[in-house]
Amino acid sequence: MVYHARMATSRPVTAEELALMGEGRRELIYGRVVEMSPTGGTHGWVTCRIGQRLLTFLDDRPLGRPFVGDTGFLLARKPDLVRAPDVAFVAADRLTGVDLRKYLPFAPDLAVEVASPDDTATEVDAKARMWVACGSRLVWVVFPDERMVHVYRPDQARAELTPADTLSGEDLLPGFALPVSDFL
Repeated sequence: MVYHARMATSRPVTAEELALMGEGRRELIYGRVVEMSPTGGTHGWVTCRIGQRLLTFLDDRPLGRPFVGDTGFLLARKPDLVRAPDVAFVAADRLTGVDLRKYLPFAPDLAVEVASPDDTATEVDAKARMWVACGSRLVWVVFPDERMVHVYRPDQARAELTPADTLSGEDLLPGFALPVSDFL
């Protein structure tokens, strides 16, 4: 059954209710449904490029699985928080016993966000810090218009990379290297 009616605003929406809403780009921010508009071409191309490079790297390595687009991650309950990064990676050992037909019940190990032209730096920074606070070990935030990538890690200062630099998978994805100039 697909839920099409508007949810009442008198109480928080649950992750299960969000799932019943069917197709569409939505996130659940502490019980409040946030509709997301389609992205522009640059956003889609950058997301595709990073996802493709990650998938190619993982094809021959049993490190885990990449996810793209609308994959939901259930990060908190009561009120529920379901977010969807543009690209994600989850280590293999964390996927054992997880029902992949549902929202993944944790933060991804790697979350990649590609900023849209209407995103503010404050909003994107808050989302990146949210991923880290919820358990992500590495977050890449790509700013196509500025030709820059911000890298977040737990308990470390944010790093800023330019097209002259290379993204590293660090200890999470040993051997993964992606020149920033390959997608910016």
